[in-house]
Amino acid sequence: MATTHVVVRNKKTFFTPKRMSRMSILIALSAVGAFVKIPTPTGDIGIDSAPGYFAGMVKNWDWKEAQIIGIFARLLGAWVVGFPLGIPIQICWGVFLGGCMGVYARLARLKFGHLAAIIAATLTNGVLFSLAVVPVSFILAGGSTIPAAFGAGIAGLIGACVASAIASSIGAAAHKMLAKTSIVNG
Repeated sequence: MATTHVVVRNKKTFFTPKRMSRMSILIALSAVGAFVKIPTPTGDIGIDSAPGYFAGMVKNWDWKEAQIIGIFARLLGAWVVGFPLGIPIQICWGVFLGGCMGVYARLARLKFGHLAAIIAATLTNGVLFSLAVVPVSFILAGGSTIPAAFGAGIAGLIGACVASAIASSIGAAAHKMLAKTSIVNG
């Protein structure tokens, strides 16, 4: 008589009900922040990324949660004003900004504290985004000239820095207030 062996693997899934609920709530809060705009030439920069920064600063949450929230926050922020630069550019920007929320804010928070997270987010999402990502995406997606692409990046530099500073400050403040609660640790 042959015996059969059943192999059970403990496969941990990313999209658990608890994680999906948590991300859904934070994405909904991003939608609220998408209506608070910082004046820029395109008008699509807001504080929609604050929930993503919050998620990036929570030690026992996966950094990919912050990235997913950041991507949706970017798309919601652009959707509110009618995708002024087109959906492909906004998706590229969402991936960049989500990555920054998931990695830079978390690394700064774990190593150096809330102030470092705010500074890292402001410099990365403000300066690096405006002077590197914006021009490259304009050139690749829109066929823009190099001077015009860098001009667009420079035009949005102050607004992007202000929005990043405000959003990351809100995320850090929320994290500091909720760090010892069951909301974050439960």
